[in-house]
Amino acid sequence: MNAISKRMQSALNSYINAFLQLYIFIIYISFAYCNPSFLDKSNEGITNIIDVDIDSTSYTRISYSVNQISRIPAGYLKNVPNLREIDLSWNNIYFIADYAFLEVKSLEVIKLERNELDKITPLMFTGLENLDWLKLKLNRLGVIEAESFAMMGNLTQLSLSMNRLGTIFQNTFSGLSSLQVLWLYSNIISSIEPFSFASLGKLETLYLYFNNIIKISEFTFFGLNRLEKLDLAFNSILYIPSGAFSYLNHLEVLLLSDNKLQTLSEDSIPSSNAGLILSINDNPLVCNSNLCWLFKAVNLSRITLDYKDFTTCEEPDGFHRHAWNSLTESKLQCSNGKLLGQFSCYHGNYFHSSG
Repeated sequence: MNAISKRMQSALNSYINAFLQLYIFIIYISFAYCNPSFLDKSNEGITNIIDVDIDSTSYTRISYSVNQISRIPAGYLKNVPNLREIDLSWNNIYFIADYAFLEVKSLEVIKLERNELDKITPLMFTGLENLDWLKLKLNRLGVIEAESFAMMGNLTQLSLSMNRLGTIFQNTFSGLSSLQVLWLYSNIISSIEPFSFASLGKLETLYLYFNNIIKISEFTFFGLNRLEKLDLAFNSILYIPSGAFSYLNHLEVLLLSDNKLQTLSEDSIPSSNAGLILSINDNPLVCNSNLCWLFKAVNLSRITLDYKDFTTCEEPDGFHRHAWNSLTESKLQCSNGKLLGQFSCYHGNYFHSSG
């Protein structure tokens, strides 16, 4: 009886699996027929994009992902003027012709992740005044020529992570006046010129972690008046100069963990940022009176120290590997007159509500 029951159960499972596969197939076919605005050419072994005949004003989305396309010629999208999104990710694209997207001014999203592009040129994305999101993650980008994004005034998200960018220049991001999120993590960035982000007045989030940044200047982040999150973790920053973050009056999260910082001065933190979340763990901190202001601000919950349990001292010798939670004012040799400065309840309005 048990053997018969097992065979019946096995047969039932087979019928259920077959039914589910049929159901999924029917849904896929229905979607394809009921959604004629989407052309899916993904994973079809395409090597030459011009071999694919597309001639329809109804297409708003096209996917060429997971193919073997290497070149994007100019004019190949002239017959799909209403296209809003194109997915070219996971190909072998190393060349994009000048004016390649000129005929599709309606484009809002371009996905070019996981390709072989090594540089961006000014004419490559000409005509994309309405583009909202450009994804260039996981290429081989080492060069972004000046003014390459100059005509993308509506772009709000730009992904350049996991490339080979080494230097950010003053004119790298010129024209991106609407940009809100910029991903630059996991490059090899070692140098950022002063005022490089000055044109990004609406930027809210900047990811720069996992790079090779050694130093920043007081003008590195100038112009980022609306920035809320700055991630500089996993770099090699040795020192934060006074005023480096003083322009970031809306900053809510500042991540500085896993650098080579020995201290952090009070005047490097903007005075209007009540409730700032700060991470400085895994730095070779020298725990002395220079950190008294931070100790007091954390204890009064005016700054939230993220990963507090993992924030330890490197020096002096008596404090080696001591956790932040074990510190006291007396151990840091704090004097009452030097505890807070700009963070004091009696100096300015850093921690006072507007009411």
